[in-house]
Amino acid sequence: MEKTKERLAPFHVMILIFMTQSGVMSFILPQLLADNFGTNGWASVIGFGLIATVNIGLIGLIYKLGRGRSIFEILEQAFPKFLLYPIYAAIASLWTMLGCLAGKEYVLIFQMFAFPTTNPMVFKLALDVLVFWLLTKGIYNISKAATIFSGCFFGWSFYCFSFMESFSGRD
Repeated sequence: MEKTKERLAPFHVMILIFMTQSGVMSFILPQLLADNFGTNGWASVIGFGLIATVNIGLIGLIYKLGRGRSIFEILEQAFPKFLLYPIYAAIASLWTMLGCLAGKEYVLIFQMFAFPTTNPMVFKLALDVLVFWLLTKGIYNISKAATIFSGCFFGWSFYCFSFMESFSGRD
């Protein structure tokens, strides 16, 4: 019997992109905007949103012009491989460093809110094990996990309405 390989649905790809882009920033964006841009920092979100939109548009354009080929196939046809290996190593190092920094930021925020007396390195180790497990399982399982996490994220955001009485100003 032939085993069929499951494919990612566009819905799961959309959720994966949303969760990747929102991530930790949804927790720390208000403070970052106030610290770096002042009380009208919300206006900078429009500028950065436009930059992100242009970036996504360029990715789509490359995909369309490349007729669905991956960027790695296009690069390997345009440049010799001995030039590409250092570039690949630099990109992998950069993405690894950015991932570790984002994970550490999330761990520190989580530790500060939920378990202030616990060593944050315990949570960082748990996060690293989870990330390693997901990476070894592939993009399909990562997108399924991101779909579950986004469901939790959206569900918890409705929980904020239960605190409306606290914001009313009445004691």
